[in-house]
Amino acid sequence: METGEKELVSAEEEQALEESGNGGELKGTLKPDVVIHEGDPLQALAVYDFKFPCVSSDSVPEWPPYPDGHPFAGFSQGEMYQNFIAILVARILPRLGVVRG
Repeated sequence: METGEKELVSAEEEQALEESGNGGELKGTLKPDVVIHEGDPLQALAVYDFKFPCVSSDSVPEWPPYPDGHPFAGFSQGEMYQNFIAILVARILPRLGVVRG
């Protein structure tokens, strides 16, 4: 978010940062579970995130806000996905299915 520019971090780059003890460099990055695109992940059409609530529930949990001190503090994960990755953002929840927004 420092530059406001999108940059794709490969799984190999992510693993190398983690293994070298530099995983902190990933702070402030967004990593949805599923990204739908037409060939360029930086031009996403939709984002899906799997959510597994601790309690079995038939109600839809809210996107929790990022905590104070986090680069995205004051925003939720869903808001960040929608603002920076794709307009269509949805959660996939056991027993409830796909929940948009």
